[in-house]
Amino acid sequence: MRRIVCLRYLAAGVVPSLIALACSSAKPGPVPSEMHDAATFGVPSAPAIPSTTQVALAPRGHVSPPGPMALIKGGVFKMGANAFGFDDADYLGPAHAVKVASFRMDITEVTVAAYRACVETGPCTTPVDTHPGREPYPLRCPWTFQNVDDYPISCVTWSQADAYCGWAKKMLPTEEMWEYAARGEAGRDFPWGWTVHGNDWGRPDDLDERIYGKNSCHARSLVFTPDDPKAWKDTCQVGGAPKGATPEGLLDMAGNVSEWTSTFSCSYKEPNCKTTLRAVRGYWASAARMNQSVYRLAREPDDFDIHVGFRCAQRVDEAKAP
Repeated sequence: MRRIVCLRYLAAGVVPSLIALACSSAKPGPVPSEMHDAATFGVPSAPAIPSTTQVALAPRGHVSPPGPMALIKGGVFKMGANAFGFDDADYLGPAHAVKVASFRMDITEVTVAAYRACVETGPCTTPVDTHPGREPYPLRCPWTFQNVDDYPISCVTWSQADAYCGWAKKMLPTEEMWEYAARGEAGRDFPWGWTVHGNDWGRPDDLDERIYGKNSCHARSLVFTPDDPKAWKDTCQVGGAPKGATPEGLLDMAGNVSEWTSTFSCSYKEPNCKTTLRAVRGYWASAARMNQSVYRLAREPDDFDIHVGFRCAQRVDEAKAP
């Protein structure tokens, strides 16, 4: 029920920071027994990103190529969670085995510069800054600001995200691809590693550093002053929190923006349900439970928000995968 209420808040245009407060009142439950202790298994350190995979930034008017990708070797993993301890448990479970073929995933979320290249030379359309039919208020979308080429593009609909990935000769990842990329065959609780027993929702003490970086670029202010160029701080530069990388090198799988997937948002118990909602993965706020990689959201495909962006994937013929 809480998930439905939260989705209604989103659909109504309620300020996201207030939604986070309204939707986080459930009391933490016990950490599931299948989650491993970081003290026992260790938290994988973020791999160094080779110079060939650095994000290429582009000034306005310059065509920026689609970003670099990491190879994710196929395997079998348990998707979802059996016991999560709050109202969305039915939507997050049950845990079930899923086989995933090898694929490639964008190392970072698609940037403003990369999306602009698609607008200038391809099928992409310009993001808008207000929701039609609602009380108009600026969403602080990065497209409307200067000097944010290396920030994730957001305020894009599902169709806009899908069009970009098609232009880049890629695809929006399925929900299975996304969760497998975030968790790996071992089933990591967070993209970077395991939960910490005894902490709130397994939250590591340095969670904010792992999702925002050492110098947090988030300013959760409800006051928007369009004349102040420093007012826009709702998201972070892509790759700004390298400590939060997956062992495979994917950045910002937790924090920064949530990400569209290609999958219709059905319960795992009813995977072929009739719905228009699309699954959204990766949560932008610092609520520990929502940064665990099993967490799911759902949005109407024509919705858009400052906190929703995307990254792309590519299927790989396993016989040809290096």
